[in-house]
Amino acid sequence: MPLASVRLAAVAISVALAALIGAGVARADGDPASDVLYSGHVFFPYGSPISTSAQKTLENTVEASHKAGYPIRVAVIATPIDLGAVTSLWKQPQKYATFLALELSFVYRGPLLIVMPSGLGFAHYKQKIGADEAVLAHIPVAGGGDGLAVTATRAVRALAARGGHPLGTVSASGSPWKSPVVPAAIGLAILGVAAGVLFWRRRADAPRPGR
Repeated sequence: MPLASVRLAAVAISVALAALIGAGVARADGDPASDVLYSGHVFFPYGSPISTSAQKTLENTVEASHKAGYPIRVAVIATPIDLGAVTSLWKQPQKYATFLALELSFVYRGPLLIVMPSGLGFAHYKQKIGADEAVLAHIPVAGGGDGLAVTATRAVRALAARGGHPLGTVSASGSPWKSPVVPAAIGLAILGVAAGVLFWRRRADAPRPGR
């Protein structure tokens, strides 16, 4: 291949790559949460002070909600930078929820929760949300480094319960119990096995008649 053709091909590839990279950056700058929530279930803020434990608890609560029959996606927005190019929606969680729900509508049309320091927002594409908003109105935003994640966790639980899918205890380890009866039953089963083993050991060790 002539040198000129090789150079032309290299230039063409470079231009194509630059276009792809530029599109990706523009997309991320446009709305970071939508990039994550197209496939993921939780968006956490950049440079977040939220502890790993609080993040895992929120993620596991969201997953437990999905398994219980109430799918939901959550965006935790801590600073204007988390909004990318739509910083005009900072301190307007309800307007941002509506905006983000529309952004995601091509791939997801279920419940969407937004948590900002200024409050909570909720959207459910083309669905009435009055009852959900009423539930969220009673959930204040907690303070501290983990406050937004803690608030989001409480809100998810409240929304799932309102939707008829109450959640049991969910920990950061990811072992949700749907009912306190379950661990109690396991404990009783373990005690029963232990008692049975002890009984048979004593019986085996007991002196037999005629010996």
